Amino acid sequence: MSRSAGSASPGADPEPKSEDARKPKQLSVKIKNQQDNEIVFRIKTTTSFGKVFDNYCSRQEIDRRSVRFFLDNIRIQDDDTAAGLDMEDGDEIQCHLEQLGGDGSPAAEREGEPKPEDQAPTQLNVKVVDQDGNDLFFKIKKHTALKKVMDAYFDGCVRTATR
Repeated sequence: MSRSAGSASPGADPEPKSEDARKPKQLSVKIKNQQDNEIVFRIKTTTSFGKVFDNYCSRQEIDRRSVRFFLDNIRIQDDDTAAGLDMEDGDEIQCHLEQLGGDGSPAAEREGEPKPEDQAPTQLNVKVVDQDGNDLFFKIKKHTALKKVMDAYFDGCVRTATR
């Protein structure tokens, strides 16, 4: 018996399924902090960013509650995924320190854990960085309104520009 070239033998393997149909797509995302340090993560498009952010904070040895993550100036929530945000390979996520009330420490937002007064700082050092990377330091009391710092910075910029 002869077989035609187009017919399949009874034991032939079925057509292989596409790898893309079975596995979620993967991509690389870069998380960059305010000091321009960056870590690249290879993630599935279906992975929730809460897992990625926990891993980032663990690697950086920072408190997870003290930072926020942004993609194109939009805050990323823990349950967001790369697919849900229409992210592409190589996209960059910005990591920013969270702005807190009180003395600026993450411990200040925890209730029921008062800080002993002898350990509480009486002054804070505030660093203001402009768009060109120039920085200016201010030493302020912890109850000083940040508006005073912004006004002092602005006044310094105006005086420098008029010279």
